[in-house]
Amino acid sequence: MWPPGLFGESILGPAAMEVGEYRVGLGDVLRIRLYDGKESVERVVRVRPDGKISFDLVNSVQVQDFTPTQIGEVIKLRLAKFYKHPEVTVFVDEFASQKVLVIGNVNSPGTYALMGEDRVLDLLARAGWISTPAVDGADQVVLLRDGARETLSLSRMLNQAKLDQNRILRRGDIIYVVASGEKGMVRVQGEFKSPGKVAIEREPMWVTDAITAAGGFTADAEPSKAFIVRSDGTRVSVDLSEVLDGRKSPADAPALHDGDLFFVPQRMSLRVFVLGMVRAPGEYMLPAGSHVLAAISRAGYHLPGAVLDGTRVVRISPSGQTQVFQVALDRLLHDRQFQQDIALADGDVVYVPKSVMSNIGDFWERLWPLVRVNIQNIQQPPPALEQRR
Repeated sequence: MWPPGLFGESILGPAAMEVGEYRVGLGDVLRIRLYDGKESVERVVRVRPDGKISFDLVNSVQVQDFTPTQIGEVIKLRLAKFYKHPEVTVFVDEFASQKVLVIGNVNSPGTYALMGEDRVLDLLARAGWISTPAVDGADQVVLLRDGARETLSLSRMLNQAKLDQNRILRRGDIIYVVASGEKGMVRVQGEFKSPGKVAIEREPMWVTDAITAAGGFTADAEPSKAFIVRSDGTRVSVDLSEVLDGRKSPADAPALHDGDLFFVPQRMSLRVFVLGMVRAPGEYMLPAGSHVLAAISRAGYHLPGAVLDGTRVVRISPSGQTQVFQVALDRLLHDRQFQQDIALADGDVVYVPKSVMSNIGDFWERLWPLVRVNIQNIQQPPPALEQRR
């Protein structure tokens, strides 16, 4: 069945839902080719934060979570009123929405985008898998998915061609390549200044020992979301902030043992306020490096009547200096002028107005008091019902 809400009912039937075919997500870049019997037209479009694209005579087609085959069929049906026998083909040029994390015994640990029906071996090849120690020793790859773990055998994949072990990957998967053949070692990866192998000089090894040996954290580290992957694939969460600020002793945190992997992820949060003509105004936490469209998407996108080209981003520096940036959101959405999608900073206010503002001074005089009140209301929720009584 098609996802609900496109036409109100299924139009292609179950046969269109090929198992394993890539599902398009936000930020993906699609190449759409139309042949009308006389000439061929090709367009490149990026999936907007509302999950839609526009293509020539077809406006606002919902594509998020649909396969390229399905998207082509939808566009073909929409174009049938303009062309006699349109042929539409959809390709994915950039896979930006579906990502997995590869850690452990690889040359280049990190986050990788899935490209179609990628399997475990595909990602290991891209991450520079160090084959010898793993195959000669533990012969294990651990797949962590939705809180569950599964141990896969490399020798069965490589030597016995057992494709049932070479799993198709999904967004959010973690692939952990178990290191072996090296005793008394812990791997530290992620946001460390000097990631790599750390020798265990005492048992048990504290997490602070590993942090020191790896040179400390980078500026982008998120210590509160660190985790350990044991040699058997078990994942253990570690809130390092409790250790670093003295709420817990290093001895109280989970200890590190031979063969463990200690991972500290990148900081993934910006506090941003989205106000005005959006469906769900409020305070949102966004990944570091997020842009205006990501914030508006989290707020449910704009309401009818919003003046998109009057969108403002208000930024207050630590010194108290205020900057106001104008964002031509309409040009960003419909003309793909991505230079309008400015990067956000922590504490920014994104405001989508209902009326046209002639200049920055007009915005400051008329709307900033409202923005400031909204921020205060968000930061300080109203008292409980019984208190108001």
